[in-house]
Amino acid sequence: MLKFAVRLAAVVVMLVLIGCGGGGNGGRPPFQQPPGDGSENPTVSINASPTEVRNEETVQLTLLVSGGIPTDIRWRQSPSTPLGQFQQVSSNMWEWKAPRVSERTLFTLTVTVTFPTTSRETSTRVTVIPQQPPQPNPDPPVIQITYPWEDGKVNVVGDNIILTVKGYVYSRSNGYVNKVEAFIDNEKVAETTPNYDYFELDITRFGNRQGNKELIIRATTTDNAIGEHSLNIIYDNNLLYSLAVEFIRRYSCIYHEDEGKYRIVRFGNLNNGPYNRPV
Repeated sequence: MLKFAVRLAAVVVMLVLIGCGGGGNGGRPPFQQPPGDGSENPTVSINASPTEVRNEETVQLTLLVSGGIPTDIRWRQSPSTPLGQFQQVSSNMWEWKAPRVSERTLFTLTVTVTFPTTSRETSTRVTVIPQQPPQPNPDPPVIQITYPWEDGKVNVVGDNIILTVKGYVYSRSNGYVNKVEAFIDNEKVAETTPNYDYFELDITRFGNRQGNKELIIRATTTDNAIGEHSLNIIYDNNLLYSLAVEFIRRYSCIYHEDEGKYRIVRFGNLNNGPYNRPV
């Protein structure tokens, strides 16, 4: 009887120990944190620079995130073709290389940012402009001088002289000639606006030094086409005086055989001469 009581007590002790589990959780699963209740509220935004580019130029995209730690970031563009290229350059900065387009195109660049319990999406817009082909230079206008020069001839000028240059100018571009100028020693000495194709320039200044000079006639069109014509002049008061005397003897005097000498019958320039004042 005593042995039975001892065995029974041992069994009871063992059952008590099994029930207590040695300090365990009695077979229940470990404690889990309750799932998020939606209180996470991050914000995202994009700074794009520049917002207008040409073909294959690069846009800097800075992603600003607050209120959360992203687990995934994905970019896309709309329209999806032609396709540009996204590339990450730092933790919060990406580059988008614009595709080649044939016409002005507005692209929407969208980023989706995923957080542990939510996600956010934001967009920016970039305009891509096609590269313009280089425009050919317009053909220069043609200048034709009709007075007082002929090709290869030289005109002599001096102080207190008004030298009139007459001619025509013809545009060969889409614009029209709106200005004709004269230059001597890189100084503009006259300017006029042509009457249709015809122009006249009155020149009274011939530079600071005497001698052989180049007179440049320059015509400019409204589309910036420039044509030039070069003329030779001699700026020499002494030579001008000698030529004037010879001119008078040859064209303004008659020889009287009875008197045996020249008699002046006209003193001055002809009406169609190059000067507006008598020499």
